[in-house]
Amino acid sequence: CGGNGMQYSNQTCGCFNGFQGALCAEKVCPYGMAWFNVASASNAAHAQAECSARGSCNRETGLCSCSQGFEGGACERLSCPGQGSAGPCNGHGRCITMAAAAAGWDGVTLLRPPVAYTSPWDAYKMQGCVCDEGWYGYDCSLHDCPSG
Repeated sequence: CGGNGMQYSNQTCGCFNGFQGALCAEKVCPYGMAWFNVASASNAAHAQAECSARGSCNRETGLCSCSQGFEGGACERLSCPGQGSAGPCNGHGRCITMAAAAAGWDGVTLLRPPVAYTSPWDAYKMQGCVCDEGWYGYDCSLHDCPSG
């Protein structure tokens, strides 16, 4: 079992946590709440899945390779728009989760007393940009024109 499991009397391996396969040679990647899967009941979906069902597992390293637009150790978060060498939001804003946005949303800007948005499945999975002053757009790529 390659030192990664116990060999049973019937010549099969029982793998230790973090390993799988007939000889326990394959590493298991991190699990996260699945972005999509088959519902298990009328009110149960988004079960735990390796790489959150939005990436592939490298069995040698135990690391997820996320599909484009997803990030995190288990591909558990949607990447912020405007990713580039300047960082998320084209370097002109902050990337925040829906939970953080709900804590300060007033319909136009993020300026009201906190509102709890922590229990929905996507509260910490979906992210968006809050643009710096003088910038706007979903990815903070548009520059405000002077007005007055």
